[in-house]
Amino acid sequence: MRAGQEITSEEFAQRKEEILVEKGGLEKQLANSGQQVNKWVEIAENVFKFASDAQERMETGDWQVRKQILGALGSDLILKDQILSIDIEKALLPLQTISKELKKHPIRLEPLNNRINKRKTDVFASASPALLRGQDSNLRPSGSDC
Repeated sequence: MRAGQEITSEEFAQRKEEILVEKGGLEKQLANSGQQVNKWVEIAENVFKFASDAQERMETGDWQVRKQILGALGSDLILKDQILSIDIEKALLPLQTISKELKKHPIRLEPLNNRINKRKTDVFASASPALLRGQDSNLRPSGSDC
């Protein structure tokens, strides 16, 4: 018997096996997400490096370099009155793809808003007057003339 005779050894072994399988799946997901994040970072770095170097390379590069840059920006280039226009939406497609993927897997940067956190906040607030809501720094009763 385990846990103060609340479950049998067989139940314990079964639950342990289920938890280990779940743990393995979570570890695999974590490894995959780490690889995916590295891929997204690499794509973003390449896009930003391209954007930062493109103007200088267009001004100083030969026609082949310029052709490469324009080819990377997309195929819907418009030349009107000797002004070249580029569809920026398509040029930013790699970043839009990364953004969509990140929105599928939101990462919380804030604590959950639940009763447990509320109780903790109340304890801290009672210990520190600065955290009390609605309390004015002027603690005189209202209507008093000093």
